[in-house]
Amino acid sequence: MKKISLLFALFALLSFAFVGCETTTDPDPATQTGTLTLTSSPVGAQIWRDGVNTQKVTPDSLTGLTAGNYSITLKLQGFRDSTFTVTVVAGQRVLRNINLTQNPLVTERFTNVRLFEREATGFSGLRLSDGRQLSSNDATADIFLDGTGNGPLDLKSQHLRLPAPSTLRYTDFFNGNGTGATNIDDGVDSPIFSSAPTAGWTTSKLFTTRSTYSFLYTDDLYYVKLMVTNNGGGTGPGDPFRWIDVTYIFNKTLNDRRF
Repeated sequence: MKKISLLFALFALLSFAFVGCETTTDPDPATQTGTLTLTSSPVGAQIWRDGVNTQKVTPDSLTGLTAGNYSITLKLQGFRDSTFTVTVVAGQRVLRNINLTQNPLVTERFTNVRLFEREATGFSGLRLSDGRQLSSNDATADIFLDGTGNGPLDLKSQHLRLPAPSTLRYTDFFNGNGTGATNIDDGVDSPIFSSAPTAGWTTSKLFTTRSTYSFLYTDDLYYVKLMVTNNGGGTGPGDPFRWIDVTYIFNKTLNDRRF
């Protein structure tokens, strides 16, 4: 009888030991999600996942993704959006490198548009997007010809007109093209606009720079390549008949610096 009781006790002890050593079957979270690493050429493209901006740019990784299919879009200014589907596998890293395609260059040329010193004589303002001559205080003018008194004929941002126009439009000029930059078709791109004092952008094209082209950046965020091709008119003090001709190339894609 004692032997039977001892056997029952031993069996109970072994059962308890097996129960105490039982291991969990819960899945490891680290192996249930995957990672997507994205690079692009050029770099700096926004990463959108399933139509939502991830606030990340290439190169970067999306981590903790549930296994499955994802629609990815890369967006970069001046390049076509690239959309593709990626299958994420649990416990693995998926790598994708995308070569982005640049948007086609779309420009319009305006040749020998004439601006006068005084509005009473003609038009001294210019809307760059369509080459239309306007009053310098027009709400849509970008630049105007300023030749007050017997001073030089300078092109200036519309917001500098006196008296101040009712609508201020700011156009910035980059005149630092170097000696001999007189060929507007030389294929040189505009520098990136910057408001920093040391960046070289200002608010006028002085008469002394008329023989070389300048880059402009409009209030509507378009780049322009412009030069003065001719000037003439009276020479007396304050003569209202002085004029200049300008030829320029307008890049019709927002924030595209190519020419």
